[in-house]
Amino acid sequence: MIAALALMKLPARSDLVMPGNAYSQLKEGLQYIRNDKAIIGIFSLVGIVGIFASGMLTLIPAWAVNVLHGDAATNGLMLSARGFGSMAAGISIAWMSHFRIRGKSLTAGSLLLPLVMLLFALVTDIPTSLIFLCLIGFFFMLVVNNANALTQTSLPDQLRGRVMSIYVLVFFGSQPIGSLVAGQLAEATSEPISVLVFAAGLFLCSLYISLRLPNLRKLE
Repeated sequence: MIAALALMKLPARSDLVMPGNAYSQLKEGLQYIRNDKAIIGIFSLVGIVGIFASGMLTLIPAWAVNVLHGDAATNGLMLSARGFGSMAAGISIAWMSHFRIRGKSLTAGSLLLPLVMLLFALVTDIPTSLIFLCLIGFFFMLVVNNANALTQTSLPDQLRGRVMSIYVLVFFGSQPIGSLVAGQLAEATSEPISVLVFAAGLFLCSLYISLRLPNLRKLE
C-alpha cells in the first residue's frame, strides 16, 4: 500500500487547501452531511449494518460450539465461509460496476442480509450454516462496498477527507456497540435468539430507510 501511494504523482491543488482550524473544517463536513439526504441514508445503513450484522458475527465462536456442537475447526470453517462470501461479493461488485446500479445493489443488500441472517439462525447443521454464512459475507460486503463507493464519488474533492472520516467513525464505531449488545443478549437468552433479534432489527431499519429515501436506489 505504501509503495502504491508513493507511485502516485498528483498535481498540486491549491483549491483543496481549506482555511480555518480542524474544528471549523469538521463542522463544515457535518453540515454537508446534514444537508444531503442521500449521504444521511448511506451513513444510516452503514451504522445499522455495523451494529446488527457485525455484532452478530461476534457470536461465531460460541455458535460453533453451542449451536453446531463443533470445535475450533468448525469455527475456522465458519470464518472461512464468511470470508469466501465477501471475496465473491468483491468480484461481483467489480463486474456490476459497468451497469451503474450501485444504489439498487446497496438497497437490495441491506434487505437481503437480514433475511439470510434469519435463515442462518434457524439451521443447526454445519453444511447449511456454511452456505448461509457465505451469503451473509456476500451481502455484508455488497452493502459496505457500495456505500463506500457511493459516498466517495458523490463528494466534492475539498470535503471528501472530512466526510469519509465520519463514515469510518460510523462504520467502525458501530461495531463494538453491536458486539456488546449481541453478547449480552446471547448470554441472557441464546445465540439463535440474539441473531433473530438482530436480523429483525436490521430488516426493519433497512426497510424504513428504503421507503423513506427511495432516491437511494437511483444512485449510480
